[in-house]
Amino acid sequence: MISREKRLGFVLLIALDCLIVGAVGELWTRVAIPVKNICWTFDARLGPIFCPNQQTIGHVQRGYRNTFVSNSLGFHDVERQLEHPSSSYRIQVFGDSLIVAGGVRIEETIPAVVERLLDTSDTQSVEVLNMALLDSTSSAFLTYKHLGASFRPDMVVLNFMDDFPDNLLEVHRQPHHPHHRLDGEGRLVSVPPVAKDLETPWERFKRFSRLYRSLANKLLESRLYARARGAERELRFRLSSRSKEDRATDAEAERRRLLVERGWPLTLEILAAFQEQVERDGARFVLSDGGRLHVRNVGTVYSNRDIEAFCRERGIAYIPTYKAVDRLEAEPERSRFFLTDHHPTPLGNEVLGRFLAEKLAEMIEPGVAEGTSG
Repeated sequence: MISREKRLGFVLLIALDCLIVGAVGELWTRVAIPVKNICWTFDARLGPIFCPNQQTIGHVQRGYRNTFVSNSLGFHDVERQLEHPSSSYRIQVFGDSLIVAGGVRIEETIPAVVERLLDTSDTQSVEVLNMALLDSTSSAFLTYKHLGASFRPDMVVLNFMDDFPDNLLEVHRQPHHPHHRLDGEGRLVSVPPVAKDLETPWERFKRFSRLYRSLANKLLESRLYARARGAERELRFRLSSRSKEDRATDAEAERRRLLVERGWPLTLEILAAFQEQVERDGARFVLSDGGRLHVRNVGTVYSNRDIEAFCRERGIAYIPTYKAVDRLEAEPERSRFFLTDHHPTPLGNEVLGRFLAEKLAEMIEPGVAEGTSG
């Protein structure tokens, strides 16, 4: 029979061993292992945003790494002056992580490629501002209203990426992100983000520990995590169902029903409100349809052609960027165009940026963007 004192001694010894192993692992990670370490903070209007003026590791994989740099507003872009010079044609690009492009240098992002290709006139310069933050149409719309509009752009480009799950709070389940909903009369209502306390001991530990970030990054990018999230979603839907009949319904079918019946009309209302706000401010609104609509969301019921038809009815300039993405996805040497986290490489962004620049050149005044076909 082991005495109580010996059991306590064993527990303390094991705890001490764990602390030593953790400390050694933390030190080794900081000294020898590059870790993706992008800093986030919280904005009461926009929810999670990139920390301003940071310079840290944005992506790491075998044989490749990059430094992520943000400007004074937290965007992955060079510093931009608020005043709009009369000699400049100003374009803003909003979107998700494809536009943020945290895995490449600023000059290798899609907006930077578009700027380089369009800014060829001797009489009028072209600025292309990267204003992307999060993965939802709501986030892009609110970012424009609270930050982008003050720069007085001539054109606003939204890169839309099948955002239906991110727009519908019941599916997204991230209350610290901004959302919209439709009221009983079909009017758009803003749902502000719930404040997230970043000063709790756990949040501070997550920011401090490079070992934790290294392990978390590997988990979040793994197939195991994707499967676990899918199982969690299914369990949540089953537990939240109100009747036995509902509980017997496949969770993925229920999720998709919500997106088709509620996510689709909500997203179209957000797009319409975004367009109206931009046009009231005197700019042109352009939708770059950046992703093929997925079957798990609204695909088969709706398609990218329905997005195009909506834009045509609303008078929104439409660019089928998803076709260029599909072509890159089908390339035999796909790794030349996409990083291991599925975001484009510098070469992938060059191809997509050139596609977008050629389409935008047709929409802006003659002479502003000469030479984009070179």
